Amino acid sequence: MTDHTAQHIKLPARRALSAAGWANISIAAVQGIGLIWAWSMFRAVGIEEDMRELATQGAALPYILTLITCAAFAVFGLYGLSGAADLRRPRARRVRTRRRLRR
Repeated sequence: MTDHTAQHIKLPARRALSAAGWANISIAAVQGIGLIWAWSMFRAVGIEEDMRELATQGAALPYILTLITCAAFAVFGLYGLSGAADLRRPRARRVRTRRRLRR
């Protein structure tokens, strides 16, 4: 069987999907690393007040929300790379079994 999905997408569209996929993965990585300096990052993007209000309901909620959005960006990035045919499916391993010889 052949993969027809990648063959029907023209090169400029594949490049755009690839660029968008890598951009989303980069955003996810920056968000994940940015959790080290979470409150500075929240201030830089203008959501510090909202996150402080959310933290009054639970101290971990801003971090959990950031991890959820980080995961969403990573999934969208992988989806874009998959659409651009930059990702390959992992091959299934074949399990070899010994056949019993009939005597």
